[in-house]
Amino acid sequence: MSVLEEKVRNQVRKMFAELKEPVNLIVFTQSELIKVPGIECESCKDNRLLMEEVTSLSDKLSVEIYDFIKDTDKVAQYQIDKIPATIVKSEKDYGIRLYGLPAGYEFPTLLNAIQMVSTGKSGLSEESKDKLKSISKSVHIQVFVTLTCPYCSSAVALGHRMAYDSEMIKADMVKPGAVVVDVGTSRVDDPSVERGWRWSGDVAFDEVKEVAAAITPVPGGVGPLTIAWLLKNSTKAARRLMSGEVKA
Repeated sequence: MSVLEEKVRNQVRKMFAELKEPVNLIVFTQSELIKVPGIECESCKDNRLLMEEVTSLSDKLSVEIYDFIKDTDKVAQYQIDKIPATIVKSEKDYGIRLYGLPAGYEFPTLLNAIQMVSTGKSGLSEESKDKLKSISKSVHIQVFVTLTCPYCSSAVALGHRMAYDSEMIKADMVKPGAVVVDVGTSRVDDPSVERGWRWSGDVAFDEVKEVAAAITPVPGGVGPLTIAWLLKNSTKAARRLMSGEVKA
């Protein structure tokens, strides 16, 4: 079953005819067999199907699918903390990320990122590129988009362009419906509490909770209960596979 209408497929094929170098989409999703209560990803399947169809429209594109729960080495390698997640990269990872299903106004964001990575042209002026060279500290740009915002895609595209031209920048699109599991733990100064510090995660909790479908707090988000449910569902999934009830 096709995700895209034939008219859209033809338009995308025409755009992809200009691709130069291979582009790889790395997709992090959630297995339909293993689910942890509270972090079910409703748009993961749709995102996977979309990426598989998009990559089928050009021989310059390939896709790799990883499970957010099981493939912990890949999650750590690419520093993924939300699903569904899509990375647009070539042999080099430019820090370009899309969290959530890039449909509607955000679909061109995906296509533009693919085109930029393949052609090697960010579209930024030489003046802007020179200014990016002066950045000496890591910068993480997160653009929170909504389903009805016609301007958000331009903001996301600008962030991706800067990430492409600067190794100090990584840029994310975060769309409503993303599931955020924050496993990071660090101690930050906080004079408002008696001990003078508090635990903090890697995610901007107050901002992300407004658009995420679910988000784990720090501390108290990921712990024995999450691990217990993961083991329970992993065992259940293994039994179903061994019995022949489902196929891998």
